Amino acid sequence: MTQPTTFNPNVPLKSWSYSQWQPSFLTNFQQLYKAFQANHEPLDAASNAGNHTNVQLYDQPVSPTVSVSEMALFAQMVTGQTDQVFLKYQDNKTQFPLTNYQIYTINPFSSQIPYFTSLPGGIILYFGTFLFNQGTNDIYLQPTIAKNILSVCFTNIQSSSGQNDVKTPGVGPVIENGIITKLTVLPLQPYFAKSLYYMVMANT
Repeated sequence: MTQPTTFNPNVPLKSWSYSQWQPSFLTNFQQLYKAFQANHEPLDAASNAGNHTNVQLYDQPVSPTVSVSEMALFAQMVTGQTDQVFLKYQDNKTQFPLTNYQIYTINPFSSQIPYFTSLPGGIILYFGTFLFNQGTNDIYLQPTIAKNILSVCFTNIQSSSGQNDVKTPGVGPVIENGIITKLTVLPLQPYFAKSLYYMVMANT
């Protein structure tokens, strides 16, 4: 008979003789050894045999069911973001991400150099620099996943008049399909910031 090249869960069959099942049985052990070695020190290593070298988690389309005596650690795609590692407590309690975005930058606009990161609890933090009179008064919030603005903060870099008494600009969120895509900045007269740092905290 032809020996299997992958693990065969049907080895051995009751009707097989020793000479029939032995090659397939040995091949199964070889395949288990290779599969285990993918993320572990080999079982026959001189030291640390069987220890993890890394943990590789595949995205779970549906959150796992967790009983009273269990906890679950799994990977799952976050809509509008990327893969994150989640922890789910006993008895199917609410899951929460253990990992978050690091600081990312996106392609700058003519009036804006944007960055973003995320915090635990579904909080996203947008920040960067913004210049007035560059064709738009809009601060774009990308990635566009913000649903509610929690806080907006501006720090002036340079005023339009050169004076210190610079008015803090107002903002008006632009909402499209329940998602905030940008903030329209409304500079207050007579003096307003020509350029500024901004920080926007929102939840997703």
